[in-house]
Order: sequence, then C-alpha cells, then structure tokens
Amino acid sequence: MRDNKPIHTVKMGRIRVAIWVNPATFEGAFFYHLVPTRTLRNGDKWTSTNGFGDCDVQVLMKALTMANDWIQAHKASQQEVVTLPPPPPSEESQPDTDLNAAEFSTPSQVKPQSILRPQLSAKSFNPTGETL
Repeated sequence: MRDNKPIHTVKMGRIRVAIWVNPATFEGAFFYHLVPTRTLRNGDKWTSTNGFGDCDVQVLMKALTMANDWIQAHKASQQEVVTLPPPPPSEESQPDTDLNAAEFSTPSQVKPQSILRPQLSAKSFNPTGETL
C-alpha cells in the first residue's frame, strides 16, 4: 500500500509548498503537482489555508521557485544516459578535403551520440525512494 504523502515539501516560515507526483497514463511519464498552503493560528488551534495575503506574496513566490528547482533536479536525477555507438561510415561518403585531417585522424576521436531515457516506469513507481 502506498503512503499518501507528498514526495517533497518546501518550507519557508508560515508558507509550505507540497510537491506531489503521480504516474501518467502512459509508461515512464509523471505529473508533478504543487500545493501551496499557509499555516495560521485559529484560537488555540493551528490550521492551514490556501489563501494568501499581500504580505505573503514574495515568500510564496520564493517557495514556488524553490519547489520548481527541486522538481527540475529530481527529473534530471531520474534520467539515465544511454550512449549509442557512432553510426558506421557509409561507402558513399568521402572525407572532405577542406577539413583538417589531423582533427579527424582516428575513429576513436569521434564522440558517441547519447540520448536520455527515464529510469522509472509506472509499474516501479516509488515516490519515497524506499526499498520495496
């Protein structure tokens, strides 16, 4: 059973931004949702609201920016670099005599192409990172 907790929370004073992540309907994709709240005291009880005053705007903007930065870093860490070998030389292509031959003297100097592929799939989704 999966815990119903945000994957991360940004806290700045009375402002909190909860980051929720849900798998998409197609494999390998995820949606991130941000839920900002403000903590306030109502009598003897602490509660939270999604209403913000004009004095909260700058802190709210900073918290949302930090949440966005965390999401971008999380997305980048969930990607795996897959290195592909360089394409084989075709018989039709002849070396261009205008190029500096010393720069391209050996095939080992050709850098391989690489693509990014997500590591996670919807089946193996674990937002807390704990071992299942």
